[in-house]
Amino acid sequence: MDPAWLQFGTTPESSHVEPGAAARQAQGATLWLAGMISLTGSGGNVAFADPATGEHESVRLVSISQGRVHRIVVARGTREGKRINFDLPHPVVPGAKVIGVVPWCNGTDATSICAYDLTRCQATPRGGHASLSLKVGPTGPVGPSGEDVVEMTDFSSF
Repeated sequence: MDPAWLQFGTTPESSHVEPGAAARQAQGATLWLAGMISLTGSGGNVAFADPATGEHESVRLVSISQGRVHRIVVARGTREGKRINFDLPHPVVPGAKVIGVVPWCNGTDATSICAYDLTRCQATPRGGHASLSLKVGPTGPVGPSGEDVVEMTDFSSF
């Protein structure tokens, strides 16, 4: 439990990351996912969401594929031993897909980047955000309720 959140209801500043680094890393995860959808998807269009146009603030990408609009929340994850941790926006707009992007996902290779569909995972609300921790098992990540979390390798549904 975070003392600042418990006492004041505020999101704490991370003491081990330089100011602004978390925002840049989140932006990098969003750019990577947009690139993967554009390169390997079904030929749809991808755009960066803009809250000024009425899009919910949790949505980072909007894609249009096969006549359907997909709202996508992107969260950057960090691998810490046998766990992958995410800091998610809260609340998330209903109907949005929540995708976690994790660099170093295999734990040893800086070029390994994985994407996971976190939409069905139950995150823990903590003020204006939510936390989610996945356990890395022998067959891949497992959500807090024991649900398998599948790595995304096919972006054609976007």
